[in-house]
Amino acid sequence: MKEIIEYIAASEAILTNSYHMAYWGILMGKKTVVVDKFSTKFDYFKYKPEFISSEQENNRRIIRQSDLDEALKNARIYPGALAEARAMNLRFFERAADIIDKQGIEKNKNWQSLYELNLQALWYPQSRISQIDNLYSHYNELYAKLEELNWAAQIRRSRLFKIAKKFRRFLG
Repeated sequence: MKEIIEYIAASEAILTNSYHMAYWGILMGKKTVVVDKFSTKFDYFKYKPEFISSEQENNRRIIRQSDLDEALKNARIYPGALAEARAMNLRFFERAADIIDKQGIEKNKNWQSLYELNLQALWYPQSRISQIDNLYSHYNELYAKLEELNWAAQIRRSRLFKIAKKFRRFLG
């Protein structure tokens, strides 16, 4: 497992026909291209990889360079995918733990180890970085909206100023 994660981390993009390799590539922020999609389960990814097909030529499967180039050009990176997946897994774990508690099932060493692993995931630096990236993105969106509102308020103030000026002249 460690070797696979290191391989994905060191890669610029992922080219695979494996569901799990595609999923892990997306979570690790890599452009991901699936060759010869073999199942509809790929259709249920929230964050979609690109798909291409290979062709049979001289008893071999080949991928056209132009198809690969186009897929890599269109492939997207989803920066918040890993943090979102971790949060979903943690919520699932918490729901399962709640059911265990309500059923009165005895907690043993394995349950405690699983609980501690989930708590460690909360403090994993990459997860925190992704969360910070998401917060920064939301901050930028909010800032842009505030700028729009401020601009609109300035227009209203300038109109009110003109009206007040005219009114003072009228009274005065």
